Amino acid sequence: MGQSRAAGNQYENLLNRRFHVDRPNSKWATDIFYIHTKQGVQYLSMIWELYDNSIVAYKTSTKQNINLVLDTIRLVMRKEKKRAAAELQIHSDQGFQYTWQAYFDLTKYGIILSMSRRGNGYDNAMAMYLPPQTRHSLRSQRTD
Repeated sequence: MGQSRAAGNQYENLLNRRFHVDRPNSKWATDIFYIHTKQGVQYLSMIWELYDNSIVAYKTSTKQNINLVLDTIRLVMRKEKKRAAAELQIHSDQGFQYTWQAYFDLTKYGIILSMSRRGNGYDNAMAMYLPPQTRHSLRSQRTD
């Protein structure tokens, strides 16, 4: 399949809680949420633009895996490819989805990866808040 999990892969915390950004498409944060629906659990992968705290991409699935993460990144890169900064930084926690070799291969395209310190939610605080109205809206949808 070409996607192997590389145990222990992690990057330095380059964001280091510096959530203020002076230009768009230079720093994004990402995380996955669990949403309980009538059909079962949905996993929501989201990417935030730290410049204006907007959601630039999201994707839902019934499976929480590396494909969900990569599909979300591909979605935003197609939309933003001409505007993304040459040294785009994507910050995540150390969840298992972000330790796969396929995620680390993003560095081949000039993307700089940053990861929170283990067990420190404040390092990824910008990506950990999902407004209640968003949760409510997503509960009524079924996607895959």
